[in-house]
Order: sequence, then structure tokens, then C-alpha cells
Amino acid sequence: GGSGLEGKLCKVVEDMLDECCSPDLGRTGGLGGDNMTAMIVWFTKDFCRSKAAVAPKYKVTCGAKEVTVSVSLPDSIRTAKDVELTIGSDVLRLTLIPADEKRTVTDIPLGVEIDTGGHPEVAAQQARLSLKRKTLRVAVPRRL
Repeated sequence: GGSGLEGKLCKVVEDMLDECCSPDLGRTGGLGGDNMTAMIVWFTKDFCRSKAAVAPKYKVTCGAKEVTVSVSLPDSIRTAKDVELTIGSDVLRLTLIPADEKRTVTDIPLGVEIDTGGHPEVAAQQARLSLKRKTLRVAVPRRL
């Protein structure tokens, strides 16, 4: 029993278990009369917010000679070490590794092939990261 929220939750569990029990054990051959346990787990807003990995928002712009990707970073990104960037022939992989949240990996399709000159790590190093504005900007040449 009890009063308030605890009492209401107890009543919900009690009603749920009563629904699961057999009203006539003879008719159900003894099924539905075993011991039962129910548990309520309550996730607070703070728990859900701090544990959820959220993909960053991004915008891809294809120009005549280059592809530009602009990414809005979450507030949890505090240093350049929290960001890893890998560039493929037509995708940019962004890995965010904030200290207080889960690692997030986002593959950003570019829509066109790009030309890294055989050195995608150089293109990744030329990305501009603004921790103050919480943005990442990457511009890479298109494959013509």
C-alpha cells in the first residue's frame, strides 16, 4: 500500500499481477497460479539525458570543385581530442568521444566522390574545429 506515488505504483503492479493470475486453477490445469514478481524501473530525465548518445546535426554542400561539410557539435565536446575524423572516397566518418558521454559514430554521406590525393588523413587534419562555436567544417575537393 502506501500513499502518494509509491501507493499508486503498488496498486498498478498489484492490478497487473491480478490480471495475470488464473481465476480458476482447476479450469487452467494449475497454470497461472505460480509465484510472480514485478519490478518497476524508473529512469529519470537526468539519467536519460546524460546516457543517450545523440548524433550531431550536419549539412553537406556540393560545389563545382569541392564538398563542404558543416557539423554542429554537442556541448560535451570540449577539446580537439574529443573529435576523430576519417575521410573515405564518398563518406566522412565523424567519431565524437566526450569524456562524460557515450562515443558516437556518424557516417556522413557526401553524395559525390572526393579527391583526397591519396592522403585522406591530410584532408582530415585540415578540418577547422571551433570549440567556441561548437562547429566543425571540412572542405575537400571533388573528384572530377
